[in-house]
Amino acid sequence: MFPPVRRSDFPRVVVVGGGISGLSAASELLRSAAQRGVAVEVAVFEASSELGGQIRTERVDGMLLEWGPDSLVGQKPAGGELCARLGLHDEIVRFESGEPTFELLHEGRLHPLPSGFVMMAPTRLGPLFESSLFTTLGKLRVASERFLPPRRSERDDESLRDFVVRRFGREAYERVAEPILGGLFTADAERLSMRCAAPRLLELELRHGSVTTGFQRMRAAERAGGGRHSGAGGFFSIRSGLSTLVDRLAARLPEGSVRLATPVRRIERQGDGYSVISADGRETEAVAVVLAGPAWASAQMLRDLDPELAEALGGLGYASCSTVHLAYGREQVGRPLSTYGFFVPRASGLPILACTDVSAKYPGRAPVDRVLLRVFLGGAGRPETDGFDARTQIDVAHRSVARLLEIKGPPVFGQVRDFPRSMPQFPVGYSATIELLAERSARHPGLVLCGGAVGALGLPDCIASGRSAGDATLEYVASARKTNARRDARSA
Repeated sequence: MFPPVRRSDFPRVVVVGGGISGLSAASELLRSAAQRGVAVEVAVFEASSELGGQIRTERVDGMLLEWGPDSLVGQKPAGGELCARLGLHDEIVRFESGEPTFELLHEGRLHPLPSGFVMMAPTRLGPLFESSLFTTLGKLRVASERFLPPRRSERDDESLRDFVVRRFGREAYERVAEPILGGLFTADAERLSMRCAAPRLLELELRHGSVTTGFQRMRAAERAGGGRHSGAGGFFSIRSGLSTLVDRLAARLPEGSVRLATPVRRIERQGDGYSVISADGRETEAVAVVLAGPAWASAQMLRDLDPELAEALGGLGYASCSTVHLAYGREQVGRPLSTYGFFVPRASGLPILACTDVSAKYPGRAPVDRVLLRVFLGGAGRPETDGFDARTQIDVAHRSVARLLEIKGPPVFGQVRDFPRSMPQFPVGYSATIELLAERSARHPGLVLCGGAVGALGLPDCIASGRSAGDATLEYVASARKTNARRDARSA
């Protein structure tokens, strides 16, 4: 058994998890502490050998490979605000043509998503009725969404499938919403909670009476204000890859504060604080603990401290997924994509979720004579590919895209990376679980949850969740110090 880690005249906060949520929490905690003149020490414990969680950028043979997320969403401000704080304004890159366009596979052919669509909502009727993606009845059903009465309750939850079928019809669900949102979240759309995955759509329905009307009014307001509408330029990245965010955040942490390859086994109450016990037996004292890792990992750490809290965390399922990068010579691709990529509905029978043309999406990601594709496998909707070895996954991805893009010959480059148990699967009603997590964790002063466990989905949400956790933790530390100072004064 290692001796407990004690040190410092400063209160120590342990952040468990070195992904974007944990790094954002640690960074915000230190930034706010410096502004307020509060002395605090931060230690970040990361179970793996590198920081960043699912963010993984790699350069190989002149190509920039993003194994995890490759974009930030402009409509959610946390990502842009973080870039500004890290001095990355000049490094931001956007879609080369401005408007993100995609195709959808239907009956063996790729069909462009009609211009003006925001998710499954048609803000322009002309492109909808010219589209080859829907039947005539399907087009009429999608267009009629603006005339349907909204639901009345703000608290009711429903699945993505039920919401889209109710508002836009079955074709919109099967041909647009399920492949796009199910693919982005690697989720089973029949079980995925709207309140967790797409709360903005629920808000638009309640506020404007219609999702379509809401998006139209948003675009009109943005145009009137001189801004770009929500579909144009809404996604952006960093020229050198999103790992730059991780590197910049890590560089702002004090030397020695990050402990890699340090999985936490359990967390115990110790006096007014906590003892964080890592897998090697080392104990670290802390006045507060931020849990920023996956819910299943946090559940294991809290089994002794709070079995009910651990049970609630452990109930959140996670799906596994894989990213495959394939590169081809341009002359090999007989049907080049005219868009940034395509999504594949579950009913198609193809074993892939989606494919993006990295070489077209952002500038400088691949040599000009190469087409670099990023193919996604797995998730709750395609579990049959889980457990495939790398060679098989590359072959599955190649055969799937080769048929659709008329590719001749094998890829000149192929690599894969797996992300086991990485994608939270928020079921209908999970918002009630989030409330339970808040109630249970509040019984343990100084214990703060953030990230996917509390509903953060996507990088901006995780960044915002981490920042909020950092602020809440600092408030607790500052308040606890004042309480202790008053107690010491009375004892003197």
